[in-house]
Amino acid sequence: MTEAERLHGDDGWELDTILQEKGNLHLYEKMGYRQTGKTTVINDRMTLVFYQKGGTKA
Repeated sequence: MTEAERLHGDDGWELDTILQEKGNLHLYEKMGYRQTGKTTVINDRMTLVFYQKGGTKA
């Protein structure tokens, strides 16, 4: 992921991950991603949470 950001710039990236996977949340936040506030409930055990790094979209 760091290499992709290095090659293509580190501004304006978006991703989503599973809210219940706390390790993923920690990793992305440590890399500078911030939650957008948008979530999508898939089922009673899985919710997607959306992240953004840089850029102006939210």
